[in-house]
Amino acid sequence: MDDFVYEFRRREPLFHHPEFGRTQQDFEKLTHEYFYQIDAFGNFYNREQSITMAVNLYEDPKYCGIYSWPADSWEAKDFSWYTIAHNTYIVT
Repeated sequence: MDDFVYEFRRREPLFHHPEFGRTQQDFEKLTHEYFYQIDAFGNFYNREQSITMAVNLYEDPKYCGIYSWPADSWEAKDFSWYTIAHNTYIVT
């Protein structure tokens, strides 16, 4: 479990670490076919929508993910996670 927590914290927010991916193919490798996300405003995005938004961000040569302003001030904390199957977790 410690490995999972370390890897999750290191990669969150998922689509905004350029060292883990910038292309559609990269993001497809990072996500399960049933992946979805809910943003801070409660909006739901399926996998395709999430990947499209991320790819569009990286089309701007100045975008550097979490290393860009204002993203460089982002903080992800207070994670809760639950094991729902072997090597499968839900994280909030």
